[in-house]
Amino acid sequence: MHRRPRPGGTLAALTLRSAPDPVHRHFPTAIDERLGIRSHHPDALAAALAEAGTTLRCLAEPRTFLILTATRTTPPRTAYPTAGPTGRDNQ
Repeated sequence: MHRRPRPGGTLAALTLRSAPDPVHRHFPTAIDERLGIRSHHPDALAAALAEAGTTLRCLAEPRTFLILTATRTTPPRTAYPTAGPTGRDNQ
């Protein structure tokens, strides 16, 4: 993910998940390979969001999709510069 919401900001996303059933897993894998999209496991996605300083508010798992809403509550744990080359805040 290349964008981070400001503190208190909300992120909504729709992505593919790794299906436990081999038949259902075939289709997202085929899409991944053709479109360059990556499927996510719900636990790994929640961990990545926590690492980015967001709190997962809602996670729905219909079939092979993940639909989520997260709110940024803290600064990310990874150190990012706070000012860009123009001197403006990048957050």
